[in-house]
Amino acid sequence: MKTRITYHTRRGSGRTASVLRVWIAAVVFSGGAGLPVSLAAEDLPFESGSTGADGPLVVPMHPVNRENPAMAFDPVREQLVVFGGNVSSTYFPETWVSDVSGVGWTQVQTSTFVSGRHSAAMEWDALNEVVVMFGGLRADNTFLDEFWAWDGTDWSQINVSPRPPARYSHSMVADPATGHVYVFGGRGVGNTNLNDLWRWNGVAWTLLDEVGTPPAGLNYRYFEAAWDSADNAIVLYSSSPQRTWKFKDGQWSEVNTINDRPSPNWGFRMEYDPVGNRTILFGGSAHRGVTWEFRNDEWFVLDLDEVPPRRYYHTSAYDSVNDAIVMGLGWMDAFTNTVSNIRNSDTWTFKDGQWSYHSGRLFHFDMRDRPDGIWNFTSIHVPSTAEVRFIKNSTNTPVVWLATEEVRIDGIVRVDGDDAGGNSGADNYAEGGPGGFAGGLGGIRWDVSGSFLGTPGQGPGGGAPGVNSGQNGAHAEFMNVYGNSLLLPVIGGSGGGGGASSNNNFGGHGGGGGGAILIASSRDIIVNGSINADGGQRAWGGTSYGGHGSGGAIKLMADRVLGSGNLRARGGRSAATNNQAGRIRIEAFFRPLAASTQPTPSATAPIAAPDLSEQPTLRVISVDGESVKQPPTGSLQNPDVVFTAAGVVTIVVQGTNVPQGTPVRLRVTSSGEIIDLPAPGAPEIQMGAAGTASFSANVPAGLGTIQAFAEF
Repeated sequence: MKTRITYHTRRGSGRTASVLRVWIAAVVFSGGAGLPVSLAAEDLPFESGSTGADGPLVVPMHPVNRENPAMAFDPVREQLVVFGGNVSSTYFPETWVSDVSGVGWTQVQTSTFVSGRHSAAMEWDALNEVVVMFGGLRADNTFLDEFWAWDGTDWSQINVSPRPPARYSHSMVADPATGHVYVFGGRGVGNTNLNDLWRWNGVAWTLLDEVGTPPAGLNYRYFEAAWDSADNAIVLYSSSPQRTWKFKDGQWSEVNTINDRPSPNWGFRMEYDPVGNRTILFGGSAHRGVTWEFRNDEWFVLDLDEVPPRRYYHTSAYDSVNDAIVMGLGWMDAFTNTVSNIRNSDTWTFKDGQWSYHSGRLFHFDMRDRPDGIWNFTSIHVPSTAEVRFIKNSTNTPVVWLATEEVRIDGIVRVDGDDAGGNSGADNYAEGGPGGFAGGLGGIRWDVSGSFLGTPGQGPGGGAPGVNSGQNGAHAEFMNVYGNSLLLPVIGGSGGGGGASSNNNFGGHGGGGGGAILIASSRDIIVNGSINADGGQRAWGGTSYGGHGSGGAIKLMADRVLGSGNLRARGGRSAATNNQAGRIRIEAFFRPLAASTQPTPSATAPIAAPDLSEQPTLRVISVDGESVKQPPTGSLQNPDVVFTAAGVVTIVVQGTNVPQGTPVRLRVTSSGEIIDLPAPGAPEIQMGAAGTASFSANVPAGLGTIQAFAEF
């Protein structure tokens, strides 16, 4: 048997960070004629090894990304309600409600069908204790004057006359003191811009004959309204023209503000914050992520620590139980779009003067409290509306999900490496996915640093750096360098090398290596969504490219592996035919998986359940006599070990469950340089009786990494 252990450590004037990897060569054979067909529906003899101690993993659902949905808060049932919205020509006849925390979401299967629509409006009708919805535009371009009530269980249509004419993109606000609900403006039949004001008193609609109405033809896309409880008035803002009105005591009046006014263009939203006695405006097609407040008849820009991703045609409501404005969904600002789907699937809260993430399609699976990266679930379900991403643990292990029952992946599970960002001279390297390795850094411009050198990508097959002016970094390699088709062990991809700088331009950073994930079930694994372990893309630095990160690894083990989804372990998110592709391995008695896979997987019946006990480990414990912080963080900003001089230093590696006499190797990387120890043709350095191995290495000054490998 041959096993390799990879220990990854960073040195920056010495620095160290660790990642353990083990892989084992095995013999695969087939005896007899195989399993009888009758066993296809039975529980087959494969056991995942899960204890079930972590219970079921149920990833929360969330309204899928859409624009122009309607939202309101129900204070009696303490839940947010979302209806409708659209993505292009797809209109959603869906009702979603949050749980009492407002974070988990459920799509309600209602008895009464309400047709899909966008740009309807919803508010809380306190007099009847229901959420009411009016208007909207249907997929067949029908302008709607339908009036609906949601009682927490089902919809019922309220057929009253008179009522406001059909419209969409109107404003709807509620006066909490009287319970009255108001509808203003919008786009009417014949594509006319409306400026009428209607009031619902819980029984009937009344067209108000108000004084000083805002100008006729106020563009339906460029205004929004909110109820100001402190002033007992409707506040209406138009971004084209940039004017503010109030409706108070039965008449409209324009507010002559002095400060700069918001210029969000179209599709912005406003909600009143009663705790701060102010109206909050966010979003819009030209808003660029700025948050405004309107108080004391004046507009102010808020200086905030965090702001949500920029968007327009989103939705919002005030959560009176948690005293927070909830805002979300909508169309992502084109300047921030880095993914193919440009509509947001998240919600954010504005509370105590700050924005914070509330809920979303993205589910962040936190690995930090599990150093071995192993979870023992009963069952796993990732719904079609969810995308799972991972917060890595300190030892950067692969993800290991074991289950006693069915695993169903209908959404997306990502262990991708990071795409490389722009090089501004900071250490913003692209991290690998869980179990993957970081990309190298592009060189710093020569007129600042006196050097052209980029840094190598990390991992056993990390890409070489550019060393001459404008030279690209090398792609990280995977398939031709390390690992095997059995994925024993499951190991992530390496990072691309950093490109060289030029006289007055930075080099491009390398992409991070794809991560690694093992999913094993004692029953079935069904993949109708996708599992992605792509390497990150390289970046252009103004003079050179970095290298792509290599693809990671996906291994599925179960009685049966089924579904029609996608499995991806590509290098640099590109086609799987290059030498940066990762590996996919499927082990099951029945494998009618019709998924699209890149690269082509290897597949057999299960060889053995994963034995995850007493895993071999390697640790770099000292460099030049300085003890290494354990576990190392690998942070470029905070070195794990610092030693005082460059030159020949002693590096000590300690093994656990690594046999005496096992050869150990080191890979030392720094700007523009990769040092392999022992050098080719030099004697082996072996694990000693005390479980340690010592190296004498000529280490250059500056920032770098140390990685250790063992084979047995």
